[in-house]
Parts: sequence; C-alpha cells; structure tokens
Amino acid sequence: MELKLIDQSNFEYYKKALLNLYVATFSEGASAQFVDPDSTIIYMHEMLETGNGILALVEDDIAGALFITGLSFDKSLPENIAKSFPIDQSVYINEVMVDARFRRQGIGKLLMDAAMQEIAMQKSQYCFIRVWEENIPAVELYQKAGFKEIAKFEDHKFSPDKSTVRIFPKIYMFKEISA
Repeated sequence: MELKLIDQSNFEYYKKALLNLYVATFSEGASAQFVDPDSTIIYMHEMLETGNGILALVEDDIAGALFITGLSFDKSLPENIAKSFPIDQSVYINEVMVDARFRRQGIGKLLMDAAMQEIAMQKSQYCFIRVWEENIPAVELYQKAGFKEIAKFEDHKFSPDKSTVRIFPKIYMFKEISA
C-alpha cells in the first residue's frame, strides 16, 4: 500500500476514482443519502483550493481517502466551537472514506496517522472531525487517535431517491495537536 498526497496538481488524475469512492461511501448502506456527482466534484475542488488530501492506494485502486481543510471550510461548525477555538489555527478533516473492499484492514488508521503527520507539519493547534454517531467503527477509530467529543448537531440529507429527508445525528470531535 502507498499513501499519496492529493492536491490541485494531481486531482484530475484521481478525480473519477475519488468520485466513485465518495458515491459508494455515502449513497449505499446504513448512511445512504442522495449524492449529486456534479456537486461532489465541485465540493472536492473547493476542499483542494484551501487544503489537500491523502489517498491510500493498493496497486492502482484507491482504497481510501480523506481531505484536510482549514476549520473555516466547515459551514456547519457549531457556534460554541467557533467561539472557543482559534479558527485560523485549527484544521478540519473532511470526508474520511474507505472502500468497502478494504475495510477492517487498517486503512482508516493509516490515513488518520498520515493526516496527523501532515497537520503537525502545518503547525496547527487543533484538529476537528465530525462523524455520524451510528458509525461506531469510525467513532472508535477517532477516539483511538486521541479525538474527544465536543459537540453534536443534526445533519439533514435527502434519501438516495430524494423522496424523504433523513436526519443524521453527528458528533464533532477535536484533538489538540502536540508541538
């Protein structure tokens, strides 16, 4: 397995595979929701304008990916976090995704470890992540990485067929980055 940094310079090469990973991650299974491919590509571009990402590659397959942006990128940021932490010294881990074929093989941990190394080089003080509270493997992964719960909110998403709105209770977690 190879870990690779992704940014604007190499996004086009990985765009289709990243889109497929995103769609599979968020439109299938227990957390199934509507995913618009065009909006998702725009969203990925926006994340990479101010941040970067890390890919886990197994041969030529993307086994997993995550994106790192400044905390100001998060439009759902609860007010208590915005008022209590220096936004300009805080980062946000977006969209941690592991392909279903590669789950339970330590890829999420490898991505999180690589993200922590990347964030430490950026000299940020705090790192935030949010997760659906029913995604127990992800919650446990983030706890093992040293993240602690700080806030909760409800995220509203359309069902895959857009017939209903689903409510996803989310947990915000944070970690102080060691100097």
